[in-house]
Amino acid sequence: MNLILHALVILAMVPFCIASTSNAIMYRMYITNGIEDNIEVHVFGKDQDYQGQRTLAFNEEFDYKIRVKVGTISRVEISLKFKDVIG
Repeated sequence: MNLILHALVILAMVPFCIASTSNAIMYRMYITNGIEDNIEVHVFGKDQDYQGQRTLAFNEEFDYKIRVKVGTISRVEISLKFKDVIG
């Protein structure tokens, strides 16, 4: 229950820049573990696995890039797992 009181803080900053290819925008995503327990992060899209599954310790950061063509819809899923604490 104590884990629920500590908010899971994920910082996702999306500064973007124009990519080298025409009609595309490059997004750089950041995930930071803001809780004391380790979390497992798996980021994947429809056609791509962004560097597989990672385990982040407290205050550890993971970043990845996504290229999106202008005028299209992209979907990226982030899967988070952390141990269940009873107490």
